[in-house]
Amino acid sequence: MKKTNEKHNYNLDLMKIFACIAVVGLHTLQKDISLINTLFYYVCGFAVPVFFMSTGYILLNRDQINFKYSLRKIISIIRVVCLWSLLFFCIEMMVGVLKNSIAENNFILLFFKILIGGLVQRGRLWQFWYLGALICVYMILPILMKYRKYLEKIWIICVILAIVMQGLSYIFKFPLQSHCIQTFRLWTWLQYFILGGLIGKNHDMIGYIKNITFKKHTVILFIITGVIPWYQNFIGKLVIHNSYAEYFYDSLLTILWIIVLFTWVMKLSLKQWVIKIIKYIAPVTMGVYIIHPIIIMFALKIVSVETVLTSFAFFGIVLVVAFFIAKIIYKIPKVKKLIEL
Repeated sequence: MKKTNEKHNYNLDLMKIFACIAVVGLHTLQKDISLINTLFYYVCGFAVPVFFMSTGYILLNRDQINFKYSLRKIISIIRVVCLWSLLFFCIEMMVGVLKNSIAENNFILLFFKILIGGLVQRGRLWQFWYLGALICVYMILPILMKYRKYLEKIWIICVILAIVMQGLSYIFKFPLQSHCIQTFRLWTWLQYFILGGLIGKNHDMIGYIKNITFKKHTVILFIITGVIPWYQNFIGKLVIHNSYAEYFYDSLLTILWIIVLFTWVMKLSLKQWVIKIIKYIAPVTMGVYIIHPIIIMFALKIVSVETVLTSFAFFGIVLVVAFFIAKIIYKIPKVKKLIEL
């Protein structure tokens, strides 16, 4: 299996870093504290779609991918989930034994509850829903590669499904997506996954964007980024009565915003000192994603986040602590498997 382009793409790594920072923001900025928090929360809403786009950008532009490759990646993901589940199982066991609250015949059940719960967005490892969704995408990937010449049409179908879903949510006054856990919202994840592949195929551009100067592109990004949080805040509170960012991934405006953002980052001309920083941070973005909810879980037991200042401080501290823990894990060969897919 060979890549169509052997040159490493640091712009793509930078996009992943931005998404990593944003996903921490989604979980720490406490959107209901103030309007400022709400607006910044929605600005962070590009994070998860961009994770899928970045993966699609790479994989859908390889020469060939077969079921054997997908199986290997799925096993790698399951290994990471099992290792973390085992770690939390041991913690739960020790706490349970100390409290005398766990019977011996419940040990295996507890482990699988932690393992499966994470993949379906339940329990202490709820963030692993993303890895569950990624498993689903890898299962479909060989089929997408086989019918790669139809990717544009498949993407259009996914976009139509997303727009219909979003439109019906507006009509019925609640997010229809809430009936399906994020792990299985494949119409959304495949749309962004394929979109990333299509952008990669067109050398960092898509459609009319290739004819726009970087300056104009920046202005467009600035305007749409300014509109997005106000629009989502309005729709969330007054139309669908649910203000979580996940219920806007299917919005046409969000899709356009993420296209503009993604292609803008891919256009950036990176200096060598910036590339050095990217090379230092990029390897642990998945580690930060995995670790930051665990830090949040323990931190909220001892601190309260009730003001704008404390929420932004909490965001910064969680991000920095998660990064350094992930970096330490990454530097230990046998332990790095906890964060390496």
